[in-house]
Amino acid sequence: MPGQEPVQIEHLSALSFYDDKFVYKKKSYAFDDVAHVRFTASKTQHSVNFIPTGTTFETDLRLHMAAGDVLRITPDRGFLQKEARFEAMLRAAEILSEITFTSRMERYESQLAERNFLTWDKTQFAPNGDVFKSHQFKFNIKDKNVSALLGVFCLQCQYKKPGIAAAMRSFFFDDDLIIDLSTDRDCFLYFMKHVVGLSWPKERIRSKRRKSKELYFDALLRLGAKLCKIDGTVSAPELHAFKEHFGIDEQTYPNAGKVFRAAVASNQDTSALAREIYVMFDGAQQPLEYVLLGLLKVAAADGVIHAAERSLIVEVGDVFQLSPSLQRLFAVFEGMDGASRQAQEKRPPSNVRDWYLRTLGLSADAVLDDIKRAYRELARLHHPDVLRAQGVPIDQIRDAEQVLKTINTAYDWLCRDFDASERAS
Repeated sequence: MPGQEPVQIEHLSALSFYDDKFVYKKKSYAFDDVAHVRFTASKTQHSVNFIPTGTTFETDLRLHMAAGDVLRITPDRGFLQKEARFEAMLRAAEILSEITFTSRMERYESQLAERNFLTWDKTQFAPNGDVFKSHQFKFNIKDKNVSALLGVFCLQCQYKKPGIAAAMRSFFFDDDLIIDLSTDRDCFLYFMKHVVGLSWPKERIRSKRRKSKELYFDALLRLGAKLCKIDGTVSAPELHAFKEHFGIDEQTYPNAGKVFRAAVASNQDTSALAREIYVMFDGAQQPLEYVLLGLLKVAAADGVIHAAERSLIVEVGDVFQLSPSLQRLFAVFEGMDGASRQAQEKRPPSNVRDWYLRTLGLSADAVLDDIKRAYRELARLHHPDVLRAQGVPIDQIRDAEQVLKTINTAYDWLCRDFDASERAS
């Protein structure tokens, strides 16, 4: 989305991270298109006659994309700050691995369902622990006679069964394996723990997680369904308003229809649904206000906000701890509706002034300094970059500019009104 500020790593100026993509050397890539992450790193201290002569830092970070191409990430050039560039590569590898883990692991799970084994370095691992090298059985990794030593980028396995027959076998057949785990080591560890049932102490196992956007959409769909049906009918205008404001449809979230229909048929508690979203955003005011504005838009889509709909929105606002802001949000919503704004401005100036003051969250006795202070705070709160930093998929919210425009309109009108009052006096 234009206007997003990327996350960047010092000494990796060609690499930028956004919400759903990263950019490398001015080319954009989706995180979900990363099929494999290959990473190695070494830090070697050199010496001559036991006298230190320096340290060598080496890293190799390659992203194997779903389309088949390989993207090699390299740090900025330079002779100085070699350790800093090394640390930057470690951080980039960790960020890319963490963000892409779920989609990469899902690819492995699809392969496992099709083949009943997974492959690392030409070595096949079956769910029961059987290990094959080039499809020739070697041993079962859970066998008590198998030593499996996990290194930073490899797994060393040794099969040591006692007895003369085993000794003769080891003379003719090499049952030792060193398996390269520089590619998707995190996926290997997850597979070994959750499928094979083998893990190593002190090794961090990543957790699969649904994407934050999916969690957000799922919660909104269930809350939106509750709102749409509360007046007795789920209307087409309400559905259209919901999709338009939150940007949720079958393309952006393939399960949208299924989740919405299930929520309409259920009778979930409003406060519990609102609590999910509140916890998701850790109580951050900015994204929660956008949820409430979206609910207002949905409720008004059929021409009127019914009493039951208003009560639900107030209940959600209470859970969001935004009760003091509700009157301001109702006024902002009126300003977002062109017909309502025209109707308001045909009223006497005193009513228009009251409306604009409520838009900025101010009372009738507010002075010019109050107006300026409230405007600066609201303009900051509703800036798209701030919303995105709070975790809102801002590219799916269509009304951000309208909200800012409404706030600006209220501020400009009130400033002109104060100027006119001063000249009259």
